[in-house]
Amino acid sequence: VQRTGVCGIAAYMGWSGKTVTNNENEGNITLRAGYPLKYGACGSALRYSTNVAGLFGQMYNCGADQCVNSGTVTSIIADIDNESSYFGTDIRQSCGGIVASSWGELSNCENSGEINVVWTVSLPQEGVARTGNTKQFIAQVGGIAGGDYHSAKKSTNAEGKEVITSLQNTTNITNCVNSGNINYTCDANASNNSLGGIAGWPHKENAAGKSITGCENTGTITVDGYSKTRIGGISGGCITLSNNINRGKLHLKGGQTSCTIGGVSGVASGAQNIIGCQNYGEIVADVKTTTGVGGVVGNTYNQGNLTVKGCTVNCDITVAAGTTKTAMLIGYVDSNKIVNGAPVATINYLGTAEEPNVISGKSLTIGTDQVTITADNYAAYAYPWGTDEPVNTNVNYNVIWK
Repeated sequence: VQRTGVCGIAAYMGWSGKTVTNNENEGNITLRAGYPLKYGACGSALRYSTNVAGLFGQMYNCGADQCVNSGTVTSIIADIDNESSYFGTDIRQSCGGIVASSWGELSNCENSGEINVVWTVSLPQEGVARTGNTKQFIAQVGGIAGGDYHSAKKSTNAEGKEVITSLQNTTNITNCVNSGNINYTCDANASNNSLGGIAGWPHKENAAGKSITGCENTGTITVDGYSKTRIGGISGGCITLSNNINRGKLHLKGGQTSCTIGGVSGVASGAQNIIGCQNYGEIVADVKTTTGVGGVVGNTYNQGNLTVKGCTVNCDITVAAGTTKTAMLIGYVDSNKIVNGAPVATINYLGTAEEPNVISGKSLTIGTDQVTITADNYAAYAYPWGTDEPVNTNVNYNVIWK
């Protein structure tokens, strides 16, 4: 598939600078394809890949307000390691309840349609063992938006040469709700896929800019296959997150040990703070992971004084035996910011005196070792459990029980 969009309203929306309002889709949307090819131009869009969504494929410099999808969205690409398939970190296959590939404001939108993604080496067959693949794409999948990775503009440099600039910081998502379950089976494991209850890859890593604010996910997210995926109740990838709530269960049934899971965000990086978010969704990992499972964030990295404050966790976390870097707040905190290719220690604030993070209970289980979280022990499990690494001295924790 190349430059393919299957959507309820429009596969390409190029209404530059405008906002589409009050669009609704109730019909089921389905793509069935073999293997992906490189992106190409479509209208003004410079990087149009494979887009499947309830309403819109790629939105080029335009937004959506008060748009609704209730139809089931299905994307099946079942030969992703074909010798003719294309792999490149500059391409994302995209799927979303409202929009697959965004560039513009998304506000007051709602998705209740189930999202089914099957991006595999071959179609799963009962009783037939499957293996990982060698050639694959990168995924961005979200209950509202897949992500804004393909936002890019063309300009002329000082030498008069035409250049394309990748943006990836174009989309605020505000007051949106996803209640549709997301079922994701993916074999792509060569790079970081992103999957979120609201958005998958919502923003460029380690850069300030846009945010997801006042959104809620209640849909269950189920992950299977052999992928390397960042999984979050609100966001898979990095973005500033404010006052969002996740109530949906996150279940990693199959995947690489490098998968990360966060009740709010799969990963976070320095310029993208997380403020006033809540997670009540159960987290279950049947696969042993080594890169981070947390009630708020799975893994943080390339830090520049990241602040996670005023967040609330009240969920059960259950992970496979041998899993490391598991915590009620953040599974793993890397306080080394990369400057000129070398790590420089920075301070990360996980709660402040004015806005501490709150742990309210439930349990944490690694294999058969289970701990009920109480007012007497909660502080110990704010830190990563199941690892021999010492507590990071470059992290200031301010956590209370409530």
